[in-house]
Amino acid sequence: MLREILVAFVLVSINVSIHATGMVELFEWLIRKRPKIEKKFGTVDNILFFIQIFAIILSLHLAEICVWAGFYRIFGVLAEFEPSLYFSIVTYTTIGYGDVLLPVGWRLLGSIEGITGVLTFGWSTGVIFAVASRLLTIRVGQNRL
Repeated sequence: MLREILVAFVLVSINVSIHATGMVELFEWLIRKRPKIEKKFGTVDNILFFIQIFAIILSLHLAEICVWAGFYRIFGVLAEFEPSLYFSIVTYTTIGYGDVLLPVGWRLLGSIEGITGVLTFGWSTGVIFAVASRLLTIRVGQNRL
């Protein structure tokens, strides 16, 4: 059990590092884009803007899922990469179909992966909400609601 907790700590730390780096880069991109948004930004621009944000955030989550899947495959927890990736996706998103299971001695990792997914999805949701709120504030200020 101690081995699982230590491995989980490393995997969670890698996930948080990926997510934090991605979020900081996303914030920097948003700051650079702010003058254009405040100057002239129509409906199509808003839609494309949110598509870009979602693509960035989805890429971060997929990278984080691949970290878990890579561990499961490289360390022989699961035999092939495809079931490792599938297991990670359904676990990280907390769908949890239960058709692929971790062996005894590694099951705790699945639960911690699920917790990690919930927390990073919450983090991403908070960022999307903050961006949408700021965009609404800008548009209301421009009388373009």
